[in-house]
Amino acid sequence: MTNPINALAAFIASLHDAKGKITIPNFYDDVLELADDERTAWASLPFDEAQHAASVGVDYLGAGESNYSAIERLWARPTLDCNGIVGGFIQQGHKTIIPSQASTKISMRLVANQNPEKIAAAFKEYVVANTPPGIKAELEISGGARPVIFPREGKAVSAGSDALHEAFNTKPALIRCGASVPITEIFQRALGFDCVLMGFGLPTDQIHSPNEHFHLDQLFKGAIASAAMLGNVRDM
Repeated sequence: MTNPINALAAFIASLHDAKGKITIPNFYDDVLELADDERTAWASLPFDEAQHAASVGVDYLGAGESNYSAIERLWARPTLDCNGIVGGFIQQGHKTIIPSQASTKISMRLVANQNPEKIAAAFKEYVVANTPPGIKAELEISGGARPVIFPREGKAVSAGSDALHEAFNTKPALIRCGASVPITEIFQRALGFDCVLMGFGLPTDQIHSPNEHFHLDQLFKGAIASAAMLGNVRDM
């Protein structure tokens, strides 16, 4: 019989090619490419790839599409990751068994213009097409949210940028981010207005990790920026 863990491992490995590209057909069809001026602006930022790799405990940022820079992969390209895998005998000791089943959890970070329903349908087709004989595959979609992007030249983003400049005395860089805040896309699509996301945490704050913390100076300047933002919106 076919070993489910072996089959699942092969399936997970097949989801990326040798250059880090996701292999699901039509996955990239609607991806919004970076504008040339945005790519140039990001390239000018003081981003040290080796330093960033060290900060997350690895020697090299090897994941993702090899024809994009690390910062472009972090901020503007979709991802697909195996978040966990379970199956067979995992306790101490020895049992030379063939497991009856294996399972995995997979997440996808979508980017501007991608549709989660369309991607889910494409993934289902990929699962069916790549399930080997002797294996029964079941797929459960547990959730999804549409990605969103706001115009850099829009009034909302300009108001936030000016507020940050006032508080920190530095012109902010406009980046994209993989954080999931689904309500912002609903506001844009259903109500027709843009949102502004302003972050005041620092890379060393260890967000969602042990010893998570927040510097008081960032808190005080964040309050100034928030007040300035309200004033800027009032004057729009």
